[in-house]
Amino acid sequence: MVRAVCNGYYIEILPENFCSKEKINKPFIEPDYSLFDAKIGSLSSSFEIFLEIELKEEKKKLKVKKYLSDCSKKTIYYGKNEDYDSIIAKKLGIKSEDFKFSVLLEEVLEEYQEKMLEINKQTGKKFLYEPFILDSSPVVLCSPMGTGKTLFAIWLAYRIQNGIPLIQNEEKIYNYEHYKSKVLYLAFEGSKEEITEKIESIKNYYKQNEKIFLGQEIEDFMLIFFPYTFYKSVVRKKIRKAISIYNPDLIIFDSITSALMTKCELKQAEYIFDYIKNVLEPRGIASLLIMHPSKQDIKEENPMPKGSILYMTYPRIVWYLEQTGEFLDGFELKLKSIKDNLGLKKNSYKFEVHFEENLCDFRLTEIIDETRQNKKIADYCLEYLQIHKKAKANEIAEYYKLSYDSVNRILNRLVNRGIIVKFARGVFALKEEEKEESKENKEPTIIKGNSDNIPF
Repeated sequence: MVRAVCNGYYIEILPENFCSKEKINKPFIEPDYSLFDAKIGSLSSSFEIFLEIELKEEKKKLKVKKYLSDCSKKTIYYGKNEDYDSIIAKKLGIKSEDFKFSVLLEEVLEEYQEKMLEINKQTGKKFLYEPFILDSSPVVLCSPMGTGKTLFAIWLAYRIQNGIPLIQNEEKIYNYEHYKSKVLYLAFEGSKEEITEKIESIKNYYKQNEKIFLGQEIEDFMLIFFPYTFYKSVVRKKIRKAISIYNPDLIIFDSITSALMTKCELKQAEYIFDYIKNVLEPRGIASLLIMHPSKQDIKEENPMPKGSILYMTYPRIVWYLEQTGEFLDGFELKLKSIKDNLGLKKNSYKFEVHFEENLCDFRLTEIIDETRQNKKIADYCLEYLQIHKKAKANEIAEYYKLSYDSVNRILNRLVNRGIIVKFARGVFALKEEEKEESKENKEPTIIKGNSDNIPF
């Protein structure tokens, strides 16, 4: 029970569908919109009245309906929420000047949000779908256009909706925990036909190949297409209704870049994270925010989205999806974490995506320990520099058949830790090699580097 008290009067927010049998579950409370049943009463008497309250902050409008004895409703106030205390008191038959409806309303809304957040904190479950989706928290999936974000998100949505484990093989790599949960997919980009085709191809594969579904119907997630941006009130109203009716555990925004459509990423992040903190998290709803890096980030081969520090600081996990290779009838994807403050082991996940007529299948082929891999790449870099004195990242990558991005990233980390130095135009050398350049007529003394104590 959530109650606010002022001058001997109280207001309580009642449980969902307490006073009526409407399809929309109540209460629904967010920063710019509230809809709930409430009870007004006096602490000194048995006086009680049941109300339905609807508040639209965006338009500064308040609607109050009084429940009659037959559970029908009568509107007693509708208008801007200014100077309405006396009007509502008169309509309710309350003569006391101590009755402050505006104060009671403000306090009970604040109390409700605090209680919802507290309930959410007590659940203790870390993952909705381990290790990709956190429970009741936002996760960012970042990748350039055309990589396969939507296809991966749909694949993930079906596994979560139907409680399919990450790995179906007899020999499991890790025993991840999975829960059958409801998914709401919000499509802000792409044509309806294109997304429907992807959904059907993944669904058809499950029907024909997953043992768990033989002879059973596959449960679909809820999919909503939006031709508007998230700023439009009609969009948020539709999402509110979907949340009230469907009660999702996860909402996928595909993509948040298209949903917000503004060049200012700081404004994007503030807007969406305010919504997540005030609306989704109190209800225990997780969110997957799909976004594109800027053109400059792609040009610099930097997967981290710039322009908004909130995208990298507020979410606890940020994933980056990239295509690592192609093959007949499909392609390879690598999903790696570029931010993780949960203290978990840094892993990357390699998938093979197979197409066959109207079937599509994701297969997890390898889980890579990033920490171990980084140490191995660092050893290769140091070994090459000990032999060749100086080198560029592409030379080392080509020699050991490694990814240029990985080698370049590790070389820069070695520079930051003072083990090697960087010359103009991306040339690297061991630190001692730089010192020997200034000494004439002396044999260079090379001190071998070692990556054993480097905290990758």
